[in-house]
Amino acid sequence: MIFNFILLTIYPTLIQPLFNKVEPLPDGELREHIEKLASRINFPLKKLYKIDGSKRSGHSNAYFYGFFKNKRIVLYDTLIEQADTEEILAVVVAERVLDMAKKNNSRKDKGASANGIDFIMTLCDGTGANSVV
Repeated sequence: MIFNFILLTIYPTLIQPLFNKVEPLPDGELREHIEKLASRINFPLKKLYKIDGSKRSGHSNAYFYGFFKNKRIVLYDTLIEQADTEEILAVVVAERVLDMAKKNNSRKDKGASANGIDFIMTLCDGTGANSVV
């Protein structure tokens, strides 16, 4: 467990930058919407990054890392190039819900998983359109 904690702390800050260009997500509409979403769902977002995933693949992705109240979101450049703001927000929400489900399954707490599903449903207005922004 201590090894995992150290690895999860060191990899994104020291090792990953050796292989990928990691930079803060530039100011703009996308950043504003993600920060607004994080605030709305009480996600303790501290930093928002863009990584050059296109260097190795055309795969689009986003992920979270960090502990406690020091969370970071990383978006692949391919995701930013291939998707619009609404689609990127949907990916960020899905990552958050999957993270919640993983934690809840590991604790055998099924009630919070249902809350995650309720959370997704509140983001949609019944037509499938995202109402986050």
